[in-house]
Amino acid sequence: MPSGAQLPCLVLPQPPNSQFLSFANLSKREVVWLNMPKPVEGVCFHASSRGWLIMFRGRRPEGHMFLLNPHSGVQHNLPALKTIITFRIGFRKWREPQDLITKIALSSPNTSKCIVAAFFSSHELGFCRPGDKRWTVFLLDDLYIGVTADIFFSGTTLYALLRHNYASKRCTVVSYPITFEDHVGELKLIYDEIASFNSLSYMIESSINSEVLLIHQMLDRTFINDEPGSRISSVTTSGFIVYKIDVECGNFLRVQSLEDETLFLAENGSSLSFRASDHEELVGNCVYFVQDETISIFYLDTGKTERLFPVVVNLEGQKGWFTPSLW
Repeated sequence: MPSGAQLPCLVLPQPPNSQFLSFANLSKREVVWLNMPKPVEGVCFHASSRGWLIMFRGRRPEGHMFLLNPHSGVQHNLPALKTIITFRIGFRKWREPQDLITKIALSSPNTSKCIVAAFFSSHELGFCRPGDKRWTVFLLDDLYIGVTADIFFSGTTLYALLRHNYASKRCTVVSYPITFEDHVGELKLIYDEIASFNSLSYMIESSINSEVLLIHQMLDRTFINDEPGSRISSVTTSGFIVYKIDVECGNFLRVQSLEDETLFLAENGSSLSFRASDHEELVGNCVYFVQDETISIFYLDTGKTERLFPVVVNLEGQKGWFTPSLW
């Protein structure tokens, strides 16, 4: 199992009722298998945040969740989704309980101090602490405008990236005060209004200067019969565009070089940023990403892509970058 001093590893999708977790180890370029503790055999990986895996146990309609450190086996329960009224009323809309959660993030690796935030597909925002029995849920009208693409905590501020269904030439930032128990903070909704149909959007806090970065993964789509209205037969990545967001006024500036920074992108909100010079295996100004059943690295200076794994099977499903927590 890779330690926190090494490169992050990619948690791979699990087969149903699995008794193990599998990780793609970038340092060794191999898949590592880890038997799960018996009390959590058969659970389902959903996401990762701050060195913890967010797992689901049991079948619907309960939606039991917990945090897991696979290195130490330590677990912390989260409130079940059945404590949310909209889940109990309309859970049939989701094939599985985890389909209700679009994005989830922890404010700290220290579970005695952290807050867990989750955006739900019911257009609600929920908060809890590890060990709580119920979610505290808020309805935000803004969530009806776009799809939540990414979230993360920076101090007492929760950032959320929302994609519009149309493209414009600006980026809008809306702020709300947050009060949850003794926590007083701020919610910043960042609307990605420059995204296009042929892109995926990510948001991450820079490990170099704590700036908020918006990343577009540019896609080339191939259609059956070469007709845009027909089904898509394949999707490939043509490049990445990085912006620095001014979270106070909403301005964005295209970043020409990440310099000593390396990004690891994942669609489920577990993206990471590293200072390349702190890891001898890393090269700055590049992006690690997952597509076409393999892990690849894109070099922003040359525009070239390198496949790191010949093939990593079964990448269809929940996966995420992970570095173990010390707590």
